[in-house]
Amino acid sequence: MAEAGVEAQVPGEVTPASEVDFAEVKDRIRGAVQELPPLQKQVVELFFHKGINQKTIAEKLKLSRPKVCRLLNRATETLKKRVK
Repeated sequence: MAEAGVEAQVPGEVTPASEVDFAEVKDRIRGAVQELPPLQKQVVELFFHKGINQKTIAEKLKLSRPKVCRLLNRATETLKKRVK
């Protein structure tokens, strides 16, 4: 039960505060992506922003698919650490 004068928040409900938090996280992610090594940055942008699959990225960049996978994994780990 919510306290008097305090609204209960429904899980997953979008509130002004949660929108601000989300915007801050997005800004931190964008900044962290910009700091990645060039090849990691390129692979992240193609995969997450353009929605291109790993096989197509590998072909486009003339890399092996395992190399693309490793680049994505390294970038993801780096971003997790920087965005905390």
